Amino acid sequence: MAIDTWFNVQKYDDYLQDWIPRSDDGSDWYSTLDSAKFFCNQYKLDSERVRIVKEEVVYDPNRST
Repeated sequence: MAIDTWFNVQKYDDYLQDWIPRSDDGSDWYSTLDSAKFFCNQYKLDSERVRIVKEEVVYDPNRST
């Protein structure tokens, strides 16, 4: 069974004045909100400005139902 919901930890980039992925290698994508919150709180302790964004697959024509 595929996971249809992911939680991405993002950081705020002062230069771009926008939210960006915290890591380029995809290591800050989590399948549970609890895991994302744990790491987000750890990054916050390091004085990073972070947030969690939920991404959800709503339709995949290549997947059987």
